[in-house]
Amino acid sequence: ENRLRLNVAASSLTMTDFRHGHAYKYSLAVLGELRVTRAVSVFAGPSANLVLDYAHGSIASVFPHFLWTTTGKNEHLIGGYAGATGGLSIAL
Repeated sequence: ENRLRLNVAASSLTMTDFRHGHAYKYSLAVLGELRVTRAVSVFAGPSANLVLDYAHGSIASVFPHFLWTTTGKNEHLIGGYAGATGGLSIAL
């Protein structure tokens, strides 16, 4: 029985304030997973994240620690930052 695994996870999230615009967050994470029991495992690892803010920075302000930023077409904010992801997985 293999108790350790290495997973790669990609995700996309859309955020909006319903008034001024919307933003997209894309993440790529490498996650180490430890199976505690047959149904329960814990996972954690680093992530690389990209934010495209079409609300001219008002939504991206929830991410205060960008490693780099630039401005794209139509003056929208593009920013990247590093993060971490972790959690508990329960198989039903």
